[in-house]
Amino acid sequence: MKRNLIALVSLLAVLCFTVTLAAGCATKAPTIIALSPATGAPSSSTTIVGSSFGKTPGKGNVKFGTTSAAVSSWSDTGVTVVVPADLKDGDYGVTITTGGGTSKPKTFTIKAATTPSTKPQTQPQTQPQTQPQTQNTPQDAITKYIQSQGLSASDYNLSNSKTSSSDPLWAVYDYQRFEGMGHLIFLVHKTSGQWAVVATGDGEPLNPQAHGAPADLTYP
Repeated sequence: MKRNLIALVSLLAVLCFTVTLAAGCATKAPTIIALSPATGAPSSSTTIVGSSFGKTPGKGNVKFGTTSAAVSSWSDTGVTVVVPADLKDGDYGVTITTGGGTSKPKTFTIKAATTPSTKPQTQPQTQPQTQPQTQNTPQDAITKYIQSQGLSASDYNLSNSKTSSSDPLWAVYDYQRFEGMGHLIFLVHKTSGQWAVVATGDGEPLNPQAHGAPADLTYP
């Protein structure tokens, strides 16, 4: 009887250790914070900003609805993908799946590219554009975001800005709308070579750390 009791206690100890170890090794589920841009044509590119994506894709994948997207670059906080070419105009829930699970979806709106004009071109283009337009600065990303909300970027002027000293890929920009009017505060992050707006505040205190920014980046 005593031997059986000792064996039972030992078995329970092993089971408890195994369960605890398995729980500690669990991978955190990915989180999508924003898509930049959140609107585009089929075959265009968009960058998914978030956390817990993993340093490499591994068996991870990105889907627009139920359609898989080709991955251009992958990091733990940013994934750039190509919008599936065969999708029609409309809204699609974008998700990332990793070993930790599947993220909650973020909406991407597909709008087909404008049909080129059939009118003859009287003035030939002598200096064709050789470099694609990219969001090279935080201001570019903020301007694009403001326009995506149906607002005029010319109505807003940069009032102040602050960049993280520990990670210069994070920054906060404060824009004022006209003289003496309210402010819009933007938290921006650079991933895969592009700046993207991660969060905004309309005259209210913004908590950058709630969106993954380093602890030293506080505003105001």
